[in-house]
Amino acid sequence: MGDVSSGEHKRKREEKACKIMKKKWTQKEDVVLIAALSEMCNAGWKRENGIFKNGYTTALERKLKAKLPGCNIKASPHIESRLKLLKRQYDAIYARCSRYAMGRKRKRIDM
Repeated sequence: MGDVSSGEHKRKREEKACKIMKKKWTQKEDVVLIAALSEMCNAGWKRENGIFKNGYTTALERKLKAKLPGCNIKASPHIESRLKLLKRQYDAIYARCSRYAMGRKRKRIDM
């Protein structure tokens, strides 16, 4: 019985730690992040295969600190997790728009 309760306590502590570390992004931070990514693409940080070069999240962290002093955004986990979320959202929107374009060819809207 003692093992179960100590396991539950450990799980609760880990959940609490995750909540403390969770970052809520503001719209301004998102705009600055996207602008910084765009700058990095233009500066040659993106390879021909569409993948960024190693160390790009650290460079993004430096750019965000310069443009948003006191923001405390770290490359890992903040920027990495935000980029994952933005990519998922972009892929979902792209897929939906692709279905819509196919529907236009058949003269109907498929959603």
